[in-house]
Amino acid sequence: MPTTPNRLKPTVVRTAGARRGNVLVFFAFFLFAAFAIAGLVADMGVARLTQMQVQTAADSAARDGLRFRDDLPAAWRPNGTTPPNLPQALTNQVGPQPNTPYDPTNPAWQTWIDGARRFAASNLVSVTFDDDLNPANGDLQKFGAGPVASVTNTMGDQLSGIITLPPEGPPVYKPTLQPNTTNTPNGDLVSGAYGWNASYDAPTATADESSDYSRRDFTPGSVTGTATQTGFLARLRRSNEDFTAATGTASNGPAITFLFGRGSMLARSSSTSGLTVESGITVRATAIAAAGTIPLRPQAGSTPTTTIGHVLSVGAVDSTNGIRGVAPFGLTATYWASLNNATNASNGTDTATVNPATGVITSNLAPPIGTANINATEAGIVGANFSQLTTVGQTYTGVGSDSSLSIAPTLSVYVPIYDTIGTTPRTIVGFGFVQWTYATGQLSLSAPWNTVQNAPADRIAAENASASLVASLPQTLQLAGQTTIQQLFDENVGLTASLLSPVLANHYLGPNFEP
Repeated sequence: MPTTPNRLKPTVVRTAGARRGNVLVFFAFFLFAAFAIAGLVADMGVARLTQMQVQTAADSAARDGLRFRDDLPAAWRPNGTTPPNLPQALTNQVGPQPNTPYDPTNPAWQTWIDGARRFAASNLVSVTFDDDLNPANGDLQKFGAGPVASVTNTMGDQLSGIITLPPEGPPVYKPTLQPNTTNTPNGDLVSGAYGWNASYDAPTATADESSDYSRRDFTPGSVTGTATQTGFLARLRRSNEDFTAATGTASNGPAITFLFGRGSMLARSSSTSGLTVESGITVRATAIAAAGTIPLRPQAGSTPTTTIGHVLSVGAVDSTNGIRGVAPFGLTATYWASLNNATNASNGTDTATVNPATGVITSNLAPPIGTANINATEAGIVGANFSQLTTVGQTYTGVGSDSSLSIAPTLSVYVPIYDTIGTTPRTIVGFGFVQWTYATGQLSLSAPWNTVQNAPADRIAAENASASLVASLPQTLQLAGQTTIQQLFDENVGLTASLLSPVLANHYLGPNFEP
C-alpha cells in the first residue's frame, strides 16, 4: 500500500554556540548581589571591630573610675614631704587640691577625689587610642575607635558616591569622655549603685537599658561626689545623637558610615528609627565596675544579695613610689568584727596591747557575739616575713616579737584577717584597710567608718590589690578538699568592712540578676 510522507516538524538541534551568553547573564545577576552582600559584610565588620575597641576602652574606664573612689593613686596623693605629681590637665579640670591635710573622708577632699577619678577614667580612654600612650604629642599611627568618613552622592541615588575623610584631624574617632561631675544619668561617666534597680520603667523588658539611658542594673547617685556608691559606669557612643548642649556631661562620635554596603537592599532613609544607609551603624559600649554588696532581683518578697570584689591578694609596700601595701601584723576575724561593730567599738577605733616579747596582740574590745572575750587572748599577731603574707589561704606566721612594727605605718595599711579554716589555725581569709600607729606595747587602730550611718565602711584599694588570686592556694589547703576551700571563700565574702577591688560586674551578672 502507498506510504504517507512524514509531515512532522523537523527536529531542531541546538548547538553549543547557540547557548553562549546564558551563563554570563546569570553570573552578572549573581555578581551584583554578591557585591552588595560583601559590601554589607565589610561595613558590619568595621562596626563590629569598632564595638570591640570601644568596649575595651569602656571596661578600663569603669574600673579606674571605681578604683579611685576612696583614695588617690600614689603619684597624686599628698604625702606631707614632697608635692604630688599632678598632670596640668587634671588641675585645669578639677582645680587645686584642698588646702587641708589629705583625708578622703573630708567632704572637700571627697569632691576633689570624685573629679580626679573622672579625669583618670577619661584620660585612660584617650591613652588607649594613642600610639605611644601620650595623646599630647600627636598620633602618627592614627589609632582610634573606628574610621570617620563620609560619602558624597554624585548621582543623587545613594547607590554611588565619593568617600571623603575629614579635612582636618585624624581619619579615626578619638573619644574624649566628659567628666559629668553633675552625675547626669545619660552622661559618659556615672557614679551610682550597681544592682537591681526597682524603679526601672520596664522590669520585664529584655533590654538592660532604655532609650533614656536608665538601666535595670544601675541606679545613678543623686549628688555630686557620690563616694559611697558601689558602682561606676562608663559609656562610649558612635551615634546620631546630639549632645551639643551636654558639653561636660556626654559625648559621641558619628555613626559608622556605610561605605561598601550602599548597594545592598537596605532602605535608603526612613522617617522612623532603624538601620538605613542614611543613618549609618550605631555603635555603643557600656561597662560597669562594682565592688561590695549587690542587691539582686527580688524574690518571694525578699531581696537577695551577692558580694563581689573582696580582695584575695595584695602586694608589699613600695616605699620608693609611695604605693600602699600589706601591714606588718594580722588580726583575727573575731577581733576585726569587734572593731567594726558599732555597739562595741567607737567609730572603728581601738587601742590594742602588744606583748613586745611574743608579738601577740590582745584587746579588751568585746566580740559582737558571745560572752567570752577571746580578743583578750589573741586579737592578732605581729608577722614574720609579713611582706610575703599577701594571699588568702596562707598560714599567718608570727615573728615572736614586736620588731616588725618599727616600720613607718603610713603605707602599710592592708591588714590580713585570719581564722581557723578546716583544722588549720591562722589561715588568711581576707584583708581590711586600717590606719595605725605604734608606741611600745600600744597599737592604735582605726578602720574606715561611715559616721552618717554609724556603721563600718568598705574601702576600695586604689592600688596593689586584686579580687583575683595571683598565686595558687597552698598545697595543704588544696589537699584538704573542696569543703575546706569553700569555707575559706565563704568567710572571705562574708567579711565585714572588707578591702575591695573593682570587678567588671555587668559582664558576669545576667540582666535579670538571678541569685
